Amino acid sequence: MQVILNRALKPIKNGWSAQAATVGIAAHGFSADIADRNLAYAVRLFLQPFERNGVLEQEGAAMRIELIGEGDIEVVLRD
Repeated sequence: MQVILNRALKPIKNGWSAQAATVGIAAHGFSADIADRNLAYAVRLFLQPFERNGVLEQEGAAMRIELIGEGDIEVVLRD
């Protein structure tokens, strides 16, 4: 299942910050790519309990997250 999120990427002191405002999660990294990877990992960790309990679709709709397909969670970040 693809989880599509808008993210904001900005430089910060000593690195980059990637933020997904819809779920209220931010991640940091030495480079923009690492910040994006850390954000995708954090979002997957956040959503896994919903998937295990079978309520990911309902919770995703409540958080206004775009979910496409079925299967394992794959986070897609877009500007």
